[in-house]
Formats: sequence, structure tokens, C-alpha cells
Amino acid sequence: EMLEEAGKATKIAVVCFVAWDIVHELLQDKPDMTRLGVSIVSDIFQAVAATYIGVGIGLFASSLGAPIVFSFCIFAAISFISGLALSWFDSHFKLTDKAVALAKKIEASRPMHSFVKCAEELGKSYVNFHASPMSYMVY
Repeated sequence: EMLEEAGKATKIAVVCFVAWDIVHELLQDKPDMTRLGVSIVSDIFQAVAATYIGVGIGLFASSLGAPIVFSFCIFAAISFISGLALSWFDSHFKLTDKAVALAKKIEASRPMHSFVKCAEELGKSYVNFHASPMSYMVY
């Protein structure tokens, strides 16, 4: 029963985190899909980890003979404390910021992306496109 409740709590947390991240990103001067994606993944990981840390401790308390209500209260409290701890850990060590920087570095180094950018730049200078029933390129 505690696992079912943990699953529901995780789903609610994930929906709230995703909505929060989208709103936060839209309020930035220059919204960035890479930063949004990394933020969402980071928040989902923190929510799931905190929930299942709480479940583990709650199930352990239940296995020791604690009443189910007490075990659920332990699960809720430990999940909340774990979430705060993971959030503090992330903000203190700037893990999400480092992940965003790494993702942007990987994104910038993609060869196909670089090729498309190069072709676009060449297209501005050397290639003319003519709109007609049969589109063609003139060099």
C-alpha cells in the first residue's frame, strides 16, 4: 500500500516540477530548451530519489512492527527531508548548472549541427534559391 501511495506522490511531484520548470524557463530573458530539459531531468531524479528513500525507511519501520499510520508518517517526513537535502546538495555543488554546461557543450560539438550551421552561413553568401514550380539552386 505504501508503494502505491509513493507512486501517486511521485507522479504529482513530477507534474508540479515540470510545470514549475517550464514557467521558470519561460520567464528567462532567453529561454533555452537544453537548460529546460536538464532542469526537468534533475528535478524528476530528485523527486523520485526522495520518494523512494522515504519508502525504504517507511518499509523498514513497518517491518520492525510500527503501525501503518506511523510508517506512513515516517515515509512522508523522510521523503520531505530527503527532498530538501537533495535540493540543498544540488544548489550547493551546482550540479544542475554543471549538467547544463555539459549539455550545451555536447550540443555545440555535434557534427551534424555544425554542418547545418556552416551550410546556412554558406547559403547566405553563395547560394541563391529561386521559388518556382521547380525549385533549383544557382551557384
